[in-house]
Amino acid sequence: MDAQALHPMAGPGGSPCPGTLADAIGRLLPAGVHCAAGAIAAAQHFLYPAEAAVIRAAAPIRQREFRAGRSYARQALARLPLGGLPIPSAPSRAPCWPDAAVGSITHTETMAAAIAAWRSDYAGVGLDMEANLPLAQELVPMVCRADELQAAAVAGSPQGVDIGKLLFVIKEAVYKAYHPMTGRFLDFHDLSVRLTSVDRYEARIARGHPAIGGQRSFQGRMGAADGMLFALLTLRA
Repeated sequence: MDAQALHPMAGPGGSPCPGTLADAIGRLLPAGVHCAAGAIAAAQHFLYPAEAAVIRAAAPIRQREFRAGRSYARQALARLPLGGLPIPSAPSRAPCWPDAAVGSITHTETMAAAIAAWRSDYAGVGLDMEANLPLAQELVPMVCRADELQAAAVAGSPQGVDIGKLLFVIKEAVYKAYHPMTGRFLDFHDLSVRLTSVDRYEARIARGHPAIGGQRSFQGRMGAADGMLFALLTLRA
């Protein structure tokens, strides 16, 4: 597979994917999973008391990111439709979604996004996003397995995308789906990722960690828009 074939910004025939971040994520979601995304500056900043308590002592930038994430999460829930409910945080800082729903929130310094689905349809979902900038070199060995980097070197790095940052985003998305379902933590090297097509990846969980529904290998999606890299994983109930 050549470098152009792996370009996550490419659409059919290798042409760039037009549209906003919300459009780009939405195109890759299966039926029943809903997305909301946009600039942090454009988000509504309302919080329920249980949510506000989480960030009362946080720095102003952290408060803005939290408020925006909850705003887009509520928009995603409203499309189920399920609205008017707080999304507080667990001790791990993971969002506590309404009992009937599963979801995932992600943000950078400038953008935020969320996906949500009915729990009766999906056992878990994960979404992560980062600015499309290189991963710091000192973090590459912590995030990337040697076999992943070797495979990328043979196939060719995706055009315009840092392979370390892409693997980071994919592994974070998988973890966001995996942890709420199992209560277990994963290190970056506990996941092995292989890019399989223009906008798809396969992630495998290492032995010694619980499988999900008897499976250790999962197929996810990835893409880029508005200067952001994103990855998602949706697991049917």
